Amino acid sequence: MIELLYTLAGIVAGATVYASLHRGASPSVKSPQVPDDQSPAEPAGAVEIQSVSDSLQSITSHVASSVGVHRAEIEHFNAVLIDAGVELPSHLSKAIVQVLSANRKMEAELADAQKQIEHQAKLIEKTSRQARTDALTGLPNRRALEEYLRDELAEATDKQLSGLLLMDIDHFKKFNDTFGHIVGDVVLTRFGGWLEEVCGDQCRPFRYGGEEFAVVVHADSMEEMVHLGAKIRRYVSEQVLEHNDVKHRVTASAGLCTLVSGESVESAYERADEGLYKSKEAGRNCGHWLDEDGWKPFPDGKLEGAAAAQEGPVEADDGSVGQAKHAQELAEDVAPTKQGSASDGTVEVVTLNAFMQRLEANLEQLHFADLPAGGIMVEAMEFDGDGQETLNPEQIWSQLEETVRPHLRGIDLMCHFRPQTLCIFLPGCSMDATINRAAAILEAFDRLQANDGTSTPFSRLAISVSIAKSMEQAADFLDRLEDALNAAEAAEPMQIVIHDGDSCIYRDV
Repeated sequence: MIELLYTLAGIVAGATVYASLHRGASPSVKSPQVPDDQSPAEPAGAVEIQSVSDSLQSITSHVASSVGVHRAEIEHFNAVLIDAGVELPSHLSKAIVQVLSANRKMEAELADAQKQIEHQAKLIEKTSRQARTDALTGLPNRRALEEYLRDELAEATDKQLSGLLLMDIDHFKKFNDTFGHIVGDVVLTRFGGWLEEVCGDQCRPFRYGGEEFAVVVHADSMEEMVHLGAKIRRYVSEQVLEHNDVKHRVTASAGLCTLVSGESVESAYERADEGLYKSKEAGRNCGHWLDEDGWKPFPDGKLEGAAAAQEGPVEADDGSVGQAKHAQELAEDVAPTKQGSASDGTVEVVTLNAFMQRLEANLEQLHFADLPAGGIMVEAMEFDGDGQETLNPEQIWSQLEETVRPHLRGIDLMCHFRPQTLCIFLPGCSMDATINRAAAILEAFDRLQANDGTSTPFSRLAISVSIAKSMEQAADFLDRLEDALNAAEAAEPMQIVIHDGDSCIYRDV
Protein backbone atom coordinates (compact mmCIF):
# COMPACT_ATOMS: atom_id res chain seq x y z
CA MET A 1 0.00 0.00 0.00
CA ILE A 2 2.74 2.45 0.98
CA GLU A 3 4.73 1.70 -2.19
CA LEU A 4 1.56 2.20 -4.25
CA LEU A 5 0.99 5.63 -2.70
CA TYR A 6 4.60 6.68 -3.36
CA THR A 7 4.34 5.52 -6.99
CA LEU A 8 0.99 7.26 -7.48
CA ALA A 9 2.33 10.48 -5.99
CA GLY A 10 5.39 10.41 -8.26
CA ILE A 11 3.45 9.70 -11.46
CA VAL A 12 0.73 12.31 -10.86
CA ALA A 13 3.23 14.90 -9.65
CA GLY A 14 5.42 14.42 -12.72
CA ALA A 15 2.46 14.69 -15.07
CA THR A 16 1.25 17.81 -13.30
CA VAL A 17 4.68 19.47 -13.54
CA TYR A 18 4.80 18.78 -17.26
CA ALA A 19 1.27 20.07 -17.80
CA SER A 20 1.83 23.21 -15.76
CA LEU A 21 5.07 24.07 -17.56
CA HIS A 22 3.68 23.51 -21.05
CA ARG A 23 0.08 24.67 -20.71
CA GLY A 24 -0.63 27.78 -22.75
CA ALA A 25 2.98 28.34 -23.82
CA SER A 26 3.29 30.56 -26.91
CA PRO A 27 5.13 29.20 -29.88
CA SER A 28 8.25 31.84 -24.48
CA VAL A 29 12.65 34.05 -13.58
CA LYS A 30 13.98 38.51 -8.63
CA SER A 31 15.71 35.64 -7.33
CA PRO A 32 13.32 35.94 -4.41
CA GLN A 33 9.93 34.72 -5.51
CA VAL A 34 7.15 37.12 -6.41
CA PRO A 35 4.77 37.47 -3.42
CA ASP A 36 1.52 35.59 -3.90
CA ASP A 37 -0.52 38.79 -3.64
CA GLN A 38 1.42 40.26 -6.58
CA SER A 39 1.37 37.22 -8.84
CA PRO A 40 -0.96 36.93 -11.82
CA ALA A 41 -4.26 35.09 -11.56
CA GLU A 42 -3.80 31.53 -10.31
CA PRO A 43 -2.91 29.43 -13.38
CA ALA A 44 -4.79 26.24 -14.12
CA GLY A 45 -1.64 24.19 -13.46
CA ALA A 46 -1.40 25.52 -9.90
CA VAL A 47 -5.06 24.65 -9.30
CA GLU A 48 -4.42 21.10 -10.50
CA ILE A 49 -1.36 20.86 -8.28
CA GLN A 50 -3.43 21.79 -5.24
CA SER A 51 -6.15 19.33 -6.27
CA VAL A 52 -3.62 16.50 -6.70
CA SER A 53 -2.04 17.30 -3.35
CA ASP A 54 -5.40 17.38 -1.59
CA SER A 55 -6.47 14.08 -3.20
CA LEU A 56 -3.27 12.26 -2.30
CA GLN A 57 -3.31 13.55 1.27
CA SER A 58 -6.97 12.57 1.56
CA ILE A 59 -6.09 9.03 0.45
CA THR A 60 -3.25 8.69 2.93
CA SER A 61 -5.35 10.23 5.74
CA HIS A 62 -8.18 7.80 5.02
CA VAL A 63 -5.82 4.80 4.97
CA ALA A 64 -4.07 6.02 8.13
CA SER A 65 -7.43 6.46 9.83
CA SER A 66 -8.49 2.92 8.86
CA VAL A 67 -5.22 1.46 10.08
CA GLY A 68 -5.55 3.42 13.32
CA VAL A 69 -9.10 2.15 13.91
CA HIS A 70 -7.97 -1.38 13.14
CA ARG A 71 -5.11 -1.13 15.64
CA ALA A 72 -7.38 0.35 18.31
CA GLU A 73 -9.91 -2.48 17.90
CA ILE A 74 -7.23 -5.17 18.24
CA GLU A 75 -5.75 -3.45 21.30
CA HIS A 76 -9.23 -3.21 22.83
CA PHE A 77 -9.94 -6.88 22.09
CA ASN A 78 -6.60 -7.88 23.59
CA ALA A 79 -7.24 -5.77 26.71
CA VAL A 80 -10.70 -7.37 27.20
CA LEU A 81 -9.19 -10.85 27.04
CA ILE A 82 -6.47 -9.93 29.52
CA ASP A 83 -9.01 -8.34 31.93
CA ALA A 84 -11.17 -11.46 31.68
CA GLY A 85 -8.21 -13.61 32.65
CA VAL A 86 -8.32 -15.56 29.39
CA GLU A 87 -5.04 -17.22 28.63
CA LEU A 88 -4.46 -17.31 24.86
CA PRO A 89 -2.31 -19.86 23.15
CA SER A 90 1.22 -18.57 22.62
CA HIS A 91 0.91 -18.55 18.83
CA LEU A 92 -2.28 -16.45 19.04
CA SER A 93 -0.70 -13.96 21.48
CA LYS A 94 2.31 -13.71 19.18
CA ALA A 95 0.06 -13.06 16.18
CA ILE A 96 -1.72 -10.22 17.99
CA VAL A 97 1.62 -8.62 18.87
CA GLN A 98 2.78 -8.93 15.26
CA VAL A 99 -0.42 -7.37 13.93
CA LEU A 100 -0.14 -4.44 16.37
CA SER A 101 3.53 -3.98 15.43
CA ALA A 102 2.69 -4.05 11.71
CA ASN A 103 -0.08 -1.49 12.22
CA ARG A 104 2.24 0.89 14.09
CA LYS A 105 4.85 0.51 11.35
CA MET A 106 2.24 1.20 8.67
CA GLU A 107 1.01 4.29 10.55
CA ALA A 108 4.58 5.62 10.66
CA GLU A 109 5.06 4.96 6.96
CA LEU A 110 1.76 6.63 6.13
CA ALA A 111 2.77 9.70 8.14
CA ASP A 112 6.05 9.78 6.22
CA ALA A 113 4.14 9.39 2.93
CA GLN A 114 1.96 12.37 3.82
CA LYS A 115 5.08 14.46 4.47
CA GLN A 116 6.62 13.35 1.16
CA ILE A 117 3.44 14.18 -0.77
CA GLU A 118 3.22 17.59 0.89
CA HIS A 119 6.89 18.23 0.02
CA GLN A 120 6.31 17.19 -3.61
CA ALA A 121 3.29 19.47 -3.89
CA LYS A 122 5.29 22.43 -2.58
CA LEU A 123 8.15 21.60 -4.95
CA ILE A 124 5.78 21.39 -7.92
CA GLU A 125 4.14 24.68 -6.95
CA LYS A 126 7.58 26.33 -6.65
CA THR A 127 8.65 24.98 -10.06
CA SER A 128 5.40 26.19 -11.62
CA ARG A 129 5.91 29.66 -10.12
CA GLN A 130 9.52 29.80 -11.31
CA ALA A 131 8.43 28.83 -14.83
CA ARG A 132 6.21 31.91 -14.82
CA THR A 133 8.66 34.32 -13.20
CA ASP A 134 11.46 36.31 -14.85
CA ALA A 135 14.71 35.55 -13.01
CA LEU A 136 16.25 38.99 -13.52
CA THR A 137 13.40 41.34 -12.60
CA GLY A 138 11.19 39.11 -10.45
CA LEU A 139 8.16 40.08 -12.55
CA PRO A 140 5.82 37.49 -14.04
CA ASN A 141 7.13 36.54 -17.48
CA ARG A 142 5.53 36.24 -20.90
CA ARG A 143 4.11 32.78 -20.16
CA ALA A 144 2.31 34.21 -17.11
CA LEU A 145 1.15 37.20 -19.17
CA GLU A 146 -0.41 35.00 -21.82
CA GLU A 147 -2.27 32.93 -19.21
CA TYR A 148 -3.48 36.11 -17.50
CA LEU A 149 -4.56 37.67 -20.82
CA ARG A 150 -6.56 34.59 -21.79
CA ASP A 151 -8.58 35.00 -18.60
CA GLU A 152 -8.95 38.74 -19.21
CA LEU A 153 -10.12 38.23 -22.79
CA ALA A 154 -12.62 35.60 -21.69
CA GLU A 155 -14.07 37.88 -18.99
CA ALA A 156 -13.84 41.26 -20.78
CA THR A 157 -17.01 43.37 -20.49
CA ASP A 158 -18.08 46.88 -21.39
CA LYS A 159 -18.40 47.82 -17.71
CA GLN A 160 -14.88 46.87 -16.63
CA LEU A 161 -12.28 47.70 -19.28
CA SER A 162 -8.92 45.99 -19.54
CA GLY A 163 -6.02 47.18 -21.67
CA LEU A 164 -2.60 45.98 -22.73
CA LEU A 165 0.25 48.47 -22.39
CA LEU A 166 3.48 47.45 -24.14
CA MET A 167 6.64 49.41 -23.28
CA ASP A 168 10.14 49.31 -24.70
CA ILE A 169 13.21 50.88 -23.04
CA ASP A 170 14.50 53.49 -25.48
CA HIS A 171 17.89 52.85 -27.11
CA PHE A 172 18.59 49.93 -24.82
CA LYS A 173 21.08 48.33 -27.20
CA LYS A 174 23.16 51.49 -27.51
CA PHE A 175 22.95 51.90 -23.75
CA ASN A 176 24.00 48.26 -23.29
CA ASP A 177 26.91 48.59 -25.72
CA THR A 178 28.12 51.83 -24.13
CA PHE A 179 27.99 50.87 -20.46
CA GLY A 180 28.15 47.07 -20.58
CA HIS A 181 25.73 44.21 -20.01
CA ILE A 182 26.03 44.33 -16.22
CA VAL A 183 24.69 47.88 -16.21
CA GLY A 184 22.10 46.78 -18.75
CA ASP A 185 20.87 44.12 -16.31
CA VAL A 186 20.71 46.76 -13.57
CA VAL A 187 18.57 48.92 -15.85
CA LEU A 188 16.17 46.06 -16.55
CA THR A 189 15.94 45.16 -12.86
CA ARG A 190 15.30 48.74 -11.73
CA PHE A 191 12.81 49.30 -14.55
CA GLY A 192 10.82 46.29 -13.33
CA GLY A 193 10.94 47.71 -9.81
CA TRP A 194 9.68 51.10 -11.00
CA LEU A 195 6.76 49.41 -12.70
CA GLU A 196 5.83 47.61 -9.48
CA GLU A 197 6.02 50.93 -7.61
CA VAL A 198 3.67 52.77 -9.94
CA CYS A 199 1.22 50.03 -10.96
CA GLY A 200 -0.63 49.47 -7.68
CA ASP A 201 -3.72 47.23 -7.57
CA GLN A 202 -5.27 48.40 -10.84
CA CYS A 203 -2.41 47.23 -13.05
CA ARG A 204 -0.23 44.13 -13.30
CA PRO A 205 3.29 44.44 -14.75
CA PHE A 206 5.11 41.69 -16.66
CA ARG A 207 8.45 41.33 -18.43
CA TYR A 208 7.52 40.59 -22.01
CA GLY A 209 11.08 39.78 -23.13
CA GLY A 210 14.37 41.57 -23.77
CA GLU A 211 13.87 45.26 -23.04
CA GLU A 212 10.10 45.04 -23.54
CA PHE A 213 7.66 45.11 -20.62
CA ALA A 214 3.89 44.76 -20.52
CA VAL A 215 1.24 46.02 -18.13
CA VAL A 216 -2.38 44.87 -18.00
CA VAL A 217 -4.43 47.94 -17.04
CA HIS A 218 -7.92 47.86 -15.48
CA ALA A 219 -10.24 50.86 -15.58
CA ASP A 220 -13.90 51.89 -15.55
CA SER A 221 -13.60 54.08 -18.64
CA MET A 222 -11.36 54.63 -21.65
CA GLU A 223 -10.35 58.02 -20.29
CA GLU A 224 -9.20 56.44 -17.03
CA MET A 225 -7.30 53.72 -18.87
CA VAL A 226 -5.42 56.22 -21.03
CA HIS A 227 -4.64 58.28 -17.93
CA LEU A 228 -3.24 55.21 -16.16
CA GLY A 229 -1.19 54.14 -19.20
CA ALA A 230 0.26 57.65 -19.58
CA LYS A 231 0.97 57.83 -15.83
CA ILE A 232 2.89 54.53 -15.85
CA ARG A 233 4.95 55.46 -18.91
CA ARG A 234 5.71 58.93 -17.57
CA TYR A 235 6.69 57.63 -14.13
CA VAL A 236 9.30 55.15 -15.40
CA SER A 237 10.63 57.73 -17.87
CA GLU A 238 11.19 60.34 -15.16
CA GLN A 239 13.29 58.06 -12.95
CA VAL A 240 17.06 58.46 -12.75
CA LEU A 241 19.26 55.41 -12.23
CA GLU A 242 22.53 55.91 -10.35
CA HIS A 243 25.16 53.24 -10.84
CA ASN A 244 28.91 53.46 -10.14
CA ASP A 245 28.61 57.20 -9.42
CA VAL A 246 27.05 57.91 -12.82
CA LYS A 247 23.41 58.87 -13.22
CA HIS A 248 21.41 57.73 -16.22
CA ARG A 249 17.94 58.63 -17.40
CA VAL A 250 16.07 55.63 -18.75
CA THR A 251 13.05 56.48 -20.91
CA ALA A 252 10.44 54.27 -22.52
CA SER A 253 8.08 54.24 -25.49
CA ALA A 254 4.62 52.70 -25.21
CA GLY A 255 1.55 51.46 -27.05
CA LEU A 256 -1.85 50.89 -25.41
CA CYS A 257 -4.93 49.09 -26.69
CA THR A 258 -8.09 47.77 -25.04
CA LEU A 259 -8.71 44.04 -24.79
CA VAL A 260 -11.70 42.90 -26.81
CA SER A 261 -13.76 39.96 -25.59
CA GLY A 262 -13.24 36.90 -27.75
CA GLU A 263 -10.11 38.11 -29.54
CA SER A 264 -6.87 36.12 -29.47
CA VAL A 265 -3.87 36.97 -27.32
CA GLU A 266 -1.80 37.34 -30.50
CA SER A 267 -4.24 39.92 -31.87
CA ALA A 268 -3.96 42.01 -28.70
CA TYR A 269 -0.14 41.84 -28.91
CA GLU A 270 -0.14 42.99 -32.50
CA ARG A 271 -2.35 46.03 -31.82
CA ALA A 272 -0.35 47.14 -28.78
CA ASP A 273 2.90 46.59 -30.68
CA GLU A 274 1.60 48.81 -33.49
CA GLY A 275 1.11 51.61 -30.97
CA LEU A 276 4.62 51.04 -29.65
CA TYR A 277 5.94 51.33 -33.19
CA LYS A 278 4.02 54.60 -33.66
CA SER A 279 5.74 55.98 -30.55
CA LYS A 280 9.16 55.03 -31.87
CA GLU A 281 8.36 56.68 -35.18
CA ALA A 282 7.38 59.82 -33.24
CA GLY A 283 10.83 60.02 -31.68
CA ARG A 284 10.49 57.74 -28.63
CA ASN A 285 9.89 58.68 -24.99
CA CYS A 286 6.18 58.95 -25.68
CA GLY A 287 3.10 56.74 -25.92
CA HIS A 288 0.15 56.15 -28.24
CA TRP A 289 -3.28 54.66 -27.57
CA LEU A 290 -5.82 53.24 -29.98
CA ASP A 291 -9.07 55.17 -30.31
CA GLU A 292 -11.99 54.46 -32.64
CA ASP A 293 -10.50 57.07 -34.96
CA GLY A 294 -6.96 55.65 -34.88
CA TRP A 295 -3.80 56.11 -32.84
CA LYS A 296 -3.50 59.15 -30.58
CA PRO A 297 -0.58 60.36 -28.43
CA PHE A 298 -0.66 59.98 -24.66
CA PRO A 299 -1.55 63.14 -22.69
CA ASP A 300 1.83 62.95 -20.92
CA GLY A 301 2.49 66.67 -20.69
CA LYS A 302 6.29 66.50 -20.61
CA LEU A 303 9.36 64.54 -21.65
CA GLU A 304 7.70 63.98 -25.01
CA GLY A 305 9.16 63.25 -28.41
CA ALA A 306 12.61 63.28 -29.90
CA ALA A 307 13.81 66.37 -28.06
CA ALA A 308 13.51 64.61 -24.71
CA ALA A 309 14.94 61.38 -26.10
CA GLN A 310 18.08 63.25 -27.06
CA GLU A 311 18.83 64.16 -23.45
CA GLY A 312 20.74 60.95 -22.90
CA PRO A 313 22.17 59.88 -19.54
CA VAL A 314 22.37 62.54 -16.85
CA GLU A 315 25.74 63.60 -15.46
CA ALA A 316 26.74 62.53 -11.96
CA ASP A 317 26.70 65.07 -9.16
CA ASP A 318 30.44 64.65 -8.67
CA GLY A 319 31.13 66.12 -12.11
CA SER A 320 32.07 62.87 -13.87
CA VAL A 321 31.51 62.78 -17.60
CA GLY A 322 27.84 62.45 -18.50
CA GLN A 323 28.44 60.53 -21.72
CA ALA A 324 27.93 63.47 -24.12
CA LYS A 325 29.08 61.35 -27.02
CA HIS A 326 26.41 58.78 -26.24
CA ALA A 327 23.77 61.48 -26.08
CA GLN A 328 24.84 62.72 -29.50
CA GLU A 329 24.56 59.18 -30.87
CA LEU A 330 21.05 58.94 -29.46
CA ALA A 331 20.09 62.19 -31.14
CA GLU A 332 21.46 60.99 -34.47
CA ASP A 333 19.68 57.69 -34.05
CA VAL A 334 16.32 59.40 -33.61
CA ALA A 335 16.61 61.20 -36.94
CA PRO A 336 15.48 59.37 -40.12
CA THR A 337 18.32 57.78 -42.06
CA LYS A 338 17.29 59.51 -45.28
CA GLN A 339 15.16 62.43 -46.26
CA GLY A 340 11.53 61.33 -46.44
CA SER A 341 12.17 57.92 -44.87
CA ALA A 342 9.61 56.67 -42.37
CA SER A 343 12.24 54.60 -40.59
CA ASP A 344 13.25 55.33 -37.03
CA GLY A 345 16.82 54.54 -38.04
CA THR A 346 17.56 51.90 -35.42
CA VAL A 347 17.45 48.65 -37.39
CA GLU A 348 20.97 47.29 -37.50
CA VAL A 349 22.55 46.28 -40.79
CA VAL A 350 25.47 43.93 -40.17
CA THR A 351 27.78 41.72 -42.20
CA LEU A 352 26.71 38.16 -42.95
CA ASN A 353 29.28 36.72 -40.51
CA ALA A 354 28.12 39.01 -37.71
CA PHE A 355 24.51 38.24 -38.62
CA MET A 356 25.17 34.48 -38.30
CA GLN A 357 26.83 34.92 -34.89
CA ARG A 358 24.07 37.15 -33.57
CA LEU A 359 21.43 34.84 -35.00
CA GLU A 360 22.89 31.79 -33.22
CA ALA A 361 22.95 33.62 -29.90
CA ASN A 362 19.44 35.03 -30.35
CA LEU A 363 17.93 31.70 -31.35
CA GLU A 364 19.34 30.04 -28.23
CA GLN A 365 18.09 32.82 -25.93
CA LEU A 366 14.66 32.88 -27.54
CA HIS A 367 14.37 29.09 -27.25
CA PHE A 368 15.06 29.11 -23.50
CA ALA A 369 12.67 32.05 -23.08
CA ASP A 370 10.07 30.09 -25.06
CA LEU A 371 9.67 32.94 -27.57
CA PRO A 372 9.14 32.62 -31.34
CA ALA A 373 11.42 34.10 -34.01
CA GLY A 374 10.70 34.88 -37.64
CA GLY A 375 12.77 35.57 -40.72
CA ILE A 376 12.21 37.34 -44.05
CA MET A 377 14.30 37.41 -47.21
CA VAL A 378 13.68 40.14 -49.81
CA GLU A 379 15.25 40.08 -53.28
CA ALA A 380 15.17 42.84 -55.89
CA MET A 381 14.13 41.59 -59.35
CA GLU A 382 13.23 42.70 -62.89
CA PHE A 383 15.60 45.58 -63.51
CA ASP A 384 14.75 48.20 -66.12
CA GLY A 385 17.09 48.44 -69.12
CA ASP A 386 20.72 48.02 -68.14
CA GLY A 387 20.10 48.99 -64.51
CA GLN A 388 21.50 45.73 -63.20
CA GLU A 389 24.77 46.31 -64.97
CA THR A 390 25.16 49.98 -64.07
CA LEU A 391 24.22 49.66 -60.41
CA ASN A 392 26.56 47.99 -57.94
CA PRO A 393 25.23 45.69 -55.17
CA GLU A 394 25.62 48.41 -52.55
CA GLN A 395 23.26 50.71 -54.46
CA ILE A 396 20.68 47.96 -54.82
CA TRP A 397 20.97 47.03 -51.14
CA SER A 398 20.55 50.68 -50.22
CA GLN A 399 17.33 50.92 -52.27
CA LEU A 400 16.07 47.70 -50.68
CA GLU A 401 16.85 48.99 -47.19
CA GLU A 402 14.89 52.16 -47.86
CA THR A 403 11.95 50.04 -49.01
CA VAL A 404 12.04 47.64 -46.06
CA ARG A 405 13.05 49.78 -43.08
CA PRO A 406 9.68 51.48 -42.41
CA HIS A 407 8.16 48.07 -41.62
CA LEU A 408 10.76 46.91 -39.09
CA ARG A 409 11.28 47.45 -35.35
CA GLY A 410 14.34 48.59 -33.46
CA ILE A 411 15.02 45.06 -32.18
CA ASP A 412 15.09 43.54 -35.68
CA LEU A 413 18.38 42.64 -37.38
CA MET A 414 19.24 42.91 -41.08
CA CYS A 415 22.14 41.82 -43.29
CA HIS A 416 23.16 41.82 -46.97
CA PHE A 417 22.66 38.12 -47.56
CA ARG A 418 23.59 37.86 -51.24
CA PRO A 419 23.59 40.24 -54.23
CA GLN A 420 20.24 42.04 -54.47
CA THR A 421 19.00 40.26 -51.31
CA LEU A 422 18.36 41.30 -47.72
CA CYS A 423 17.79 38.92 -44.82
CA ILE A 424 15.85 40.16 -41.78
CA PHE A 425 15.61 38.48 -38.37
CA LEU A 426 12.48 39.24 -36.32
CA PRO A 427 12.91 38.14 -32.67
CA GLY A 428 9.64 37.44 -30.88
CA CYS A 429 7.52 37.33 -34.06
CA SER A 430 5.18 34.41 -34.63
CA MET A 431 4.51 33.02 -38.11
CA ASP A 432 1.41 35.20 -38.52
CA ALA A 433 3.24 38.34 -37.38
CA THR A 434 6.15 37.59 -39.74
CA ILE A 435 3.80 37.01 -42.69
CA ASN A 436 2.00 40.27 -41.93
CA ARG A 437 5.27 42.23 -42.00
CA ALA A 438 6.31 40.61 -45.30
CA ALA A 439 2.90 41.38 -46.79
CA ALA A 440 3.14 45.00 -45.62
CA ILE A 441 6.53 45.36 -47.36
CA LEU A 442 5.16 43.96 -50.61
CA GLU A 443 1.98 46.07 -50.50
CA ALA A 444 3.94 49.27 -49.80
CA PHE A 445 6.31 48.53 -52.68
CA ASP A 446 3.36 47.86 -55.01
CA ARG A 447 1.81 51.23 -54.06
CA LEU A 448 5.15 52.93 -54.68
CA GLN A 449 5.42 51.38 -58.14
CA ALA A 450 1.86 52.32 -58.99
CA ASN A 451 2.52 55.96 -58.11
CA ASP A 452 5.94 56.23 -59.69
CA GLY A 453 7.30 53.32 -61.66
CA THR A 454 10.79 54.82 -61.82
CA SER A 455 11.25 55.21 -58.07
CA THR A 456 13.51 52.16 -57.89
CA PRO A 457 15.73 50.45 -60.48
CA PHE A 458 13.87 47.18 -59.81
CA SER A 459 10.19 46.65 -60.48
CA ARG A 460 9.49 43.50 -58.47
CA LEU A 461 10.31 41.93 -55.11
CA ALA A 462 10.62 38.26 -54.28
CA ILE A 463 9.86 37.63 -50.60
CA SER A 464 10.15 34.50 -48.45
CA VAL A 465 9.08 33.87 -44.86
CA SER A 466 9.72 31.25 -42.18
CA ILE A 467 10.02 30.90 -38.42
CA ALA A 468 12.77 29.19 -36.44
CA LYS A 469 12.23 25.71 -35.07
CA SER A 470 13.04 24.78 -31.49
CA MET A 471 16.83 24.41 -30.95
CA GLU A 472 17.46 24.97 -34.67
CA GLN A 473 20.86 26.01 -35.98
CA ALA A 474 21.06 29.40 -37.69
CA ALA A 475 22.36 27.83 -40.93
CA ASP A 476 19.36 25.49 -41.17
CA PHE A 477 16.97 28.37 -40.55
CA LEU A 478 18.57 30.45 -43.31
CA ASP A 479 18.63 27.48 -45.69
CA ARG A 480 14.85 27.20 -45.42
CA LEU A 481 14.45 30.91 -46.02
CA GLU A 482 16.71 30.74 -49.07
CA ASP A 483 14.88 27.72 -50.49
CA ALA A 484 11.63 29.62 -50.15
CA LEU A 485 13.20 32.70 -51.74
CA ASN A 486 14.31 30.67 -54.75
CA ALA A 487 10.71 29.49 -55.09
CA ALA A 488 9.51 33.11 -54.72
CA GLU A 489 11.49 34.12 -57.80
CA ALA A 490 8.91 32.23 -59.86
CA ALA A 491 5.91 33.50 -57.87
CA GLU A 492 3.36 36.05 -59.00
CA PRO A 493 4.20 39.72 -58.28
CA MET A 494 1.83 39.89 -55.27
CA GLN A 495 2.71 36.53 -53.73
CA ILE A 496 5.01 35.62 -50.88
CA VAL A 497 6.42 32.15 -50.27
CA ILE A 498 6.14 30.64 -46.78
CA HIS A 499 8.31 27.74 -45.66
CA ASP A 500 6.30 25.95 -42.94
CA GLY A 501 9.19 23.65 -42.03
CA ASP A 502 8.21 20.92 -44.46
CA SER A 503 7.45 22.60 -47.78
CA CYS A 504 6.95 25.93 -49.54
CA ILE A 505 3.50 27.49 -49.70
CA TYR A 506 2.52 30.32 -52.05
CA ARG A 507 0.23 32.95 -50.53
CA ASP A 508 -1.44 35.89 -52.22
CA VAL A 509 -1.12 39.27 -50.52
